[in-house]
Amino acid sequence: MRRVLLALAGLGLAALVVVYGLGRNDPLSESELLRRCASSAPRWAAYQEDIKAQIGADPAAQWRGQPAALLREGARIRVTFQLQGPWARREAALPVLLRDPLGAVYQAEHVEGAGTDRHYIYRLGEESAAGAAPWFELRYPHREQRLMLDHDQSWRISPP
Repeated sequence: MRRVLLALAGLGLAALVVVYGLGRNDPLSESELLRRCASSAPRWAAYQEDIKAQIGADPAAQWRGQPAALLREGARIRVTFQLQGPWARREAALPVLLRDPLGAVYQAEHVEGAGTDRHYIYRLGEESAAGAAPWFELRYPHREQRLMLDHDQSWRISPP
């Protein structure tokens, strides 16, 4: 009987430790979030899983934004995102991937701006920079979207 009571007490204690551990949801500090975003290298094929693993599931789930503009100047592409929610108040920039028609994938060289507008700057490879790409694809939290060049040489963003 004593062994049974000890076993039950041990199980109860283990359950409390598990519940307490799962219930803790310490937010990341801004400096830790900056470090994680700067060091992350998500792959195109596993992007959603990679950003959750490299940055954190909660921060990745909180990211809300959409592309608002695209500007191409030779080998340089600038995609402007409009952010909402917590990420519009953060200094960190979650990685957004760009893929060209040749299949080359790029992570932004740097991100400019603060608040709701963030400008992701990409530098294309030689082969991609030499041609006139009719579209680019973006992969960002919760979405993949195509940006297309219209007949009048203006860019339009396909509906999500």
